[in-house]
Amino acid sequence: MYRSLRTAVAVVRRHGDLYFAARDKLPEAACHPLVCETGNACEQQAAQSWLWHGRQVRVVDGTTATMPDTPENQAAYPQPKMQRAGCGFPMARLVVVFSLAVGTVLDAAIGKYQGKQTGENSLFRQLHDLLDEGDVVLADRYFGGWCDIALRLARGVDVVVRKHQLRATDYRRRWQAELYLRSIKIVLQMDHLRCTTPERVRNEIWTHLLGYHLIRGVMAVAGLSADLPPWRISFKGTLHTLNAFLPMLHRGVDLDCWCRALLEAIASHAVGNRPDRFEPRVIRRRPRKYNHMREPRQNYRNRMRRAC
Repeated sequence: MYRSLRTAVAVVRRHGDLYFAARDKLPEAACHPLVCETGNACEQQAAQSWLWHGRQVRVVDGTTATMPDTPENQAAYPQPKMQRAGCGFPMARLVVVFSLAVGTVLDAAIGKYQGKQTGENSLFRQLHDLLDEGDVVLADRYFGGWCDIALRLARGVDVVVRKHQLRATDYRRRWQAELYLRSIKIVLQMDHLRCTTPERVRNEIWTHLLGYHLIRGVMAVAGLSADLPPWRISFKGTLHTLNAFLPMLHRGVDLDCWCRALLEAIASHAVGNRPDRFEPRVIRRRPRKYNHMREPRQNYRNRMRRAC
């Protein structure tokens, strides 16, 4: 256990430096399979009690990510049509299949934000090969079309999707997909990507997911040692605790002792179970009163120069 934890710690420490130093040499054909391999490897080591009635549950959800406004990115992932040229950002759609047991990404599909065959259902159909007989797909009502349900049932895969809002239901763990995506986009800051070419953008996504798997792997080890399911441990708390322990772990002195202390500290960041909590979609802090960009920035600069 501690050997795998020490390996994860070392990789987390070197993850950022290695990526930025060698991102030009990273082939996309290697990054994508590595994400799938690490996600599945962590799930295979999950405790039996973490499964749902002994079955693997695949949670599916979609999200979007923006990226720098360059001609290369615009050609591969055009900005939404309602935005004027020079005023928006290229946008990619991402559909992710998570393991409900450990929260890792089993696979993902990246596509354009809009256009034919770019919807979440279409992207998920590209990932059907990862579904095995006996699996359970857990998704929101967007994935509840009869055709898609029939395709999964033909593979021996059961489907649980959200019902009509007027019908009561007690299956609430689909919300874990939203929490997983929040950890990736907000905590790991994948909401807006930084690379200026499509190949780098895709590698940036896969590298974020690899870093996410490293944190999830440490959470799974902490859960096993404390007899806790990993979804009861805070992702952000784990990340902060790991960063705080890195200087001690880097010294290599009394490493087993420090690893035990790390796992105990991570397991102490428990999250509550509040299934009936709901909040209005409003914010308390007032936004700054700036106008939205309606034309390219250069036009504004030219008018400011003429006014001076």
